[in-house]
Order: sequence, then C-alpha cells, then structure tokens
Amino acid sequence: MDLRKSRGLTYLFITHDLGLAWIIADRIAVMYLGKIVEIGTAEQVIRQPQHPYTRALISVVPSPDPRKRVERVIVKGERPDAANIPAGCRFHPRCPMAFEACGWDAEEVAEELQVLQAAGRLPDVGMIMAQGERAIEILPAPGKSPTDARSALEAVLAEERNARLALKAIQGVRVRDDRIILMLHAGSAPRLTRLAPEHSVACHLITPPSTASVAVTA
Repeated sequence: MDLRKSRGLTYLFITHDLGLAWIIADRIAVMYLGKIVEIGTAEQVIRQPQHPYTRALISVVPSPDPRKRVERVIVKGERPDAANIPAGCRFHPRCPMAFEACGWDAEEVAEELQVLQAAGRLPDVGMIMAQGERAIEILPAPGKSPTDARSALEAVLAEERNARLALKAIQGVRVRDDRIILMLHAGSAPRLTRLAPEHSVACHLITPPSTASVAVTA
C-alpha cells in the first residue's frame, strides 16, 4: 500500500471477501456471472448496498462487535453455468427479492409448478408443458374440467407465489379449448444506473432518484 501511494499506482484486487475489499480498496465493483451489478466507493457499497447480491455478500462478513447483529441474507441454489446464462437479470433464479420483471422463462415456471404437482398441491392438473419463452400449457387431470382445474390452480398460485418467486412471473391464466394457458410477464436485463455520484446499480428493484439519472455501461 505504501508503494501505491508513493508511486501513484492503481491496483486491481479480485476477492470474494468484501470485508477485505473495504480495508484495501477505494472503489468496489460487485460482479455476478461476469456482469457488474453494483459499483461505487468502498463506503457507498459497504455502508449503503443496494443490490440483493451485494447485501448477501456483506451479510456473511463477521462483525468484530459481538453486540452488532447482522441479518444474514440466504442465497439459495447453485450458481448457474456460465455457458447457460439465465435470461433477464442473471441473479434472478437465486435472488430472494426477485419479482415479475426479473426474467423468469416458461421452463423455470413450469419446473416450479411440477414441484408443486409432485408434492400433491395440484391434484386437478395433468401435464405441464412450457411453450416457448412466455407461455405454459396445462392439461386438466382426468375427469376434471378445464374451468375447475383453472380455479384450483389459481387458488394454489395465490397461496404459493410469495414463497415460490418464479410464480410471480405468471401474468394471466385462461382456458383455451380443453386446456389451461399461462402467460408470463416479459422480463429484461437491468441496466447499470447511476443513483449517486460514483454509485451505480443494476437491479429492477432500484428506482433512480430522478428521471435525470444517467445509465452507464458495465
């Protein structure tokens, strides 16, 4: 560090330890699957984290003060394969705060419905099939009408959508002929947006403080 100051050098440190980054860095960029999701001064990123992934990383840093309790943010699941990047926000499959706009596709939502079906929560539903990126086709169980199956499905969706975040992507449920069609919200990748001087975040949860906010690239 003395050499950096005396020679005016710039260092680039790569670490998973934000506690260490806070000590040695002037600026911090948090990346997920190759994209910057938050960047700012060390003080901004550590003291005022805005992205859910940044908050999760900070929550596991031990505090030297035993009286200070930090609520740990649990990030579920495994990091996706870098060769198969999720659509929309790259963090959405693991984000504890993901919602409609974050980029759930039909395969992801269909898998969540199949988990509910395997658990016995959807007895009125038969085959569940993803159709393209934003539609799911569902056949009623034998002996069930599409209308009755739709009503039962909607009741389960209302109960489960806050626990199973992928279900929030469902925009509409309708009957077409002898089957049920689910349409999904369109998702998108969030842009890195400047919230304050030197502090930018890429997250659909973040509302810029004014319409004059400047979009910057990662």
